[in-house]
Amino acid sequence: MKALLPASRGVAWIIGGLGPRICLAPDDGGGAGGAGGDAGGAAAGAGAGAAAPESLAAAAAAAAGAGGSSPPAGGQASGAAAGADPSAPYRPEGLPDHMLGKTERETIDNLWKGYDGFRRSESERGTVPKDVKGYAFVPADEVKEYTGDLQADGFFQKVLGHAHASGLTDKQVNGFVNGIMKELLATGAVEKPVNFNAEIDLLIPLEAKNLDAPGQKAAAARRIQDNLAWVEGAKAQGVLDADLADYISATHADTAKGHRVIEFLRKQAEQAEPALGGLGGAGAASEADYDRLLNDQRQASNDPKIREQWASEKQALAKKLWGTAPRA
Repeated sequence: MKALLPASRGVAWIIGGLGPRICLAPDDGGGAGGAGGDAGGAAAGAGAGAAAPESLAAAAAAAAGAGGSSPPAGGQASGAAAGADPSAPYRPEGLPDHMLGKTERETIDNLWKGYDGFRRSESERGTVPKDVKGYAFVPADEVKEYTGDLQADGFFQKVLGHAHASGLTDKQVNGFVNGIMKELLATGAVEKPVNFNAEIDLLIPLEAKNLDAPGQKAAAARRIQDNLAWVEGAKAQGVLDADLADYISATHADTAKGHRVIEFLRKQAEQAEPALGGLGGAGAASEADYDRLLNDQRQASNDPKIREQWASEKQALAKKLWGTAPRA
């Protein structure tokens, strides 16, 4: 016969958190033959003199031990046993610890948050185009006037080639180039592109200020041509070393200030040879200068004073060249 355990032990189980369970244990007597045999067999399997288990957990641990595996300290199940526990949440192989939730739902939520964050990050990062043509550089407002048409610039295309080889996305190229340009501007390493129309306006001679727009532009063009002709003449005659003349043409020819420098050099050289061009001194005139006057827009001006000024210049130049009235 099996007997109920004493009431005091049942109360102890409830306090211990095992719940109100009714547990059976072998009574102190031998009991019926079959029961006695079972009890004797269990005692033999556990070893002579083994005490009866004090609790359900102890009984389970003893049963597990009889199966050939030893329970870990504290009666906790081994890792293999925990992994086989059907009540534990599913954990994919290789899942990082910080992704594992207390429940499968929580694990899925953690995985989605990680994926969604990656997706958003990739969207903000942009994409690497198929080739360099896929880059469409958009200059920032601060650098826009300094860039010009970079898409047509051979050097800039090489920069984009290196960017593509390095795996930069379209958005990253914009940020990188704009950032570099801002740094260059801050150090004064980059100058504004030349506005030729503005420079021409600055080179309109004082005596041509009263002319109409075409006349003013023509007068500025003559001034520019005279200065460049002087540089080439000075180079040909050895007044300027060839490398210095080439440097002046390369660095001073496209700005009004540059032409003022050339005019200062002309004045210092006091060069009056026709080969140096211009009308700066006695004997400096040439037939080419006269031909330019013949095509001067001032002759078609509606202002009589402007036409009169043009005629006077032509008369003076003809007299200087030939000592006579203007040729037809």
